[in-house]
Amino acid sequence: MLQRVWLIDTAEVAEKAGRLVQELHQQGVEVTRLDLRSPRDAGASYHLVREALRQAAGQGLGPGDLYVDITSSLRPAAVGATLAALEGGYEIEYVVAEYDRAGRAIGETSRVMKVRVRPAQPPAGGTG
Repeated sequence: MLQRVWLIDTAEVAEKAGRLVQELHQQGVEVTRLDLRSPRDAGASYHLVREALRQAAGQGLGPGDLYVDITSSLRPAAVGATLAALEGGYEIEYVVAEYDRAGRAIGETSRVMKVRVRPAQPPAGGTG
């Protein structure tokens, strides 16, 4: 059961994020919002996710207790979040879904995908 969320959002989605926070509060979920000011800066995302994970660790949460969800992130933000998660040993998830005409996810079509990242292999017969 979902109990705690660190929600990283941007000015562009602040209104939508606010609605999500209200919905989560109604379900008894504790939410901390963190503002990503530069969603096209992988470094900014990396540092913000690291901060969220640091806060979680301060509450006794670590790998296995939570995951980093990169759904709806711009590519640079997703890269930064992924690097922060991998560095800390956290799982990464992404939700795929079909959407209605208003842009809302159709619930019964949502699927959670775990993101698995492996180190690049050197080219065969070469040193790179």
